[in-house]
Amino acid sequence: MRIKMNSFTDLDIIHKISEASMAGVKIEMIIRGICCLLPGLENATENITIRSIVGRYLEHSRIYCFGDEKDIKIYIASADCMTRNTEKRVEIGCPIQDEKLKNQILEYFTLLMSDNIKARELCSDGHYKQIISQEAPLNSQEECMHLAIQITQEIKKSEKGLFQHIIKSLRKGAYAP
Repeated sequence: MRIKMNSFTDLDIIHKISEASMAGVKIEMIIRGICCLLPGLENATENITIRSIVGRYLEHSRIYCFGDEKDIKIYIASADCMTRNTEKRVEIGCPIQDEKLKNQILEYFTLLMSDNIKARELCSDGHYKQIISQEAPLNSQEECMHLAIQITQEIKKSEKGLFQHIIKSLRKGAYAP
């Protein structure tokens, strides 16, 4: 199970996540802000890893992934798991059905979990510790920014090519995209 949200305070959901951990489910969570679940407690939450990433950007994506890679169910949603959201508001979530989008979301989540610059791991005593890694330094938000710039440049190039194609076609007297 993989979950990304900004805050996690709903006790009913905390209990269900803890039950899943006790049943042996490995759970990775990215929770930027308030988190009322303590990971790593023996016979309760020892299968849960929680990281917080606070960096240049205030991210608001909520991602919920259930199952293994083969039969994974992925949802995006408008709400964090906070009591005010789950009991007093109308929030929306939707499944991701497109395989390409599923893969992009999983790659994004993996990138976040690999962050060893801005990420902090929540310990069972409620304190956050810096990620110590032998891997090359990785700032997930910087990586996402560079990827967005690269994609934008590629789109601009293809738009320019498309625009030039349209102009040539119009000059010939027929537009054929």
